[in-house]
Amino acid sequence: GPFFSPPPRHTPPVYSGASSKAYNTCPASATEHILDCNSCIGHQQCLFCGLESYGGDSLHVVGRCLKTGLESIRNCTSLPDPFGERGPQFTYEFGCPSPYTGWIVGSLVLYLLAFAPGLSPVPWAVNAEIYPIERRGLGSGCSAVANWLSNSLITALFLPLQRVLMAGGVFYLCGAVSLLGMAWTSLVLPETKGLSFEEIQSRFSKKLKLKK
Repeated sequence: GPFFSPPPRHTPPVYSGASSKAYNTCPASATEHILDCNSCIGHQQCLFCGLESYGGDSLHVVGRCLKTGLESIRNCTSLPDPFGERGPQFTYEFGCPSPYTGWIVGSLVLYLLAFAPGLSPVPWAVNAEIYPIERRGLGSGCSAVANWLSNSLITALFLPLQRVLMAGGVFYLCGAVSLLGMAWTSLVLPETKGLSFEEIQSRFSKKLKLKK
C-alpha cells in the first residue's frame, strides 16, 4: 500500500504556470487545481503526460494532465515536448512514476514466495478433506466455481476501484480482507494435520453438532 501511494513530493507535478489551461486539457482542471500525477489520474477522464523514464531529481520535472483518448496519447507521445527537449514522453493512466519500483517488485516476489507453499495449494488440499465421501465431488466442484468467480470479480473490479481508491487504497483493502479471512479461518477451520479421514470427519461432525 505505501509503495503504491507515494506522497506528493515523490510523484511528478502538473504544470501550473500562467498558461496551464492551454497545456492541461483534463476536464477536472477547469474546476479544481490539480497538483501532481496522482491527483490527475485520480479523475476517470484524465491521464498524465510526462517523461518516459524518471529517476533521481527528474521526479520534480513537470508534466501535463490531459483528457483521456487517442488524441491526447498522440499529442503526448508524438508531438514535440512543449517545455523543451527533455526526452521521450509517455502517458500514465493507471499509475504514476514512483521511486519505489524496486520495493514494489521485491514485495511481489516475497508475496509469490509465501503464496506458493501456502494459499496456493493448501485450500485445495483441505477442500478435498472436509466433505463426506458421498458429497466430495459436488462440494469440490462448487468450491472451484466459487474460486474462479471470485477471481473474475476481482479482475473486473480492480481498475474501477483503483480509480476511486488509487492503487495504494486497493492494496490496503485487499490486505484488510486477507486479515479478516485469516481471523475467520483460524476460528472456524480445525487443524487436520496428521489426522486420518475418519478423524477429520469426526471433528467437523462435532462442530456441526455444537452449532445445532
